[in-house]
Amino acid sequence: MWLPDQYRKPGTSLYVQGVEVLPQDNVLVPEGFDVIELPEAEYLMFQGKPFYEEDYCQAILAVQHSMSQYDPTLIGYEWDDENPRIQLEPQGERGYIEMRAVKKKNN
Repeated sequence: MWLPDQYRKPGTSLYVQGVEVLPQDNVLVPEGFDVIELPEAEYLMFQGKPFYEEDYCQAILAVQHSMSQYDPTLIGYEWDDENPRIQLEPQGERGYIEMRAVKKKNN
């Protein structure tokens, strides 16, 4: 994930990895890790074609280029940069997947 500033502690990375746990789960958090609560959000998912593992950089760039060219206002939404962008583990057999938050456009 790429976290917006409001979810990051000073001096921590914009790019993070994590796992989802339910609030009622009593999970022991390892030292050096943080727990954050993210709001519910809607996302658009972008998925590229399958790729050879050695070509993963090009696969990521192709999807990110497509995302940057897409205009969500065409479907009544706008980008919601108050929520994280999400990247699934790049796996060649399924293609690269990235998700970007959207919100209904105010008219």
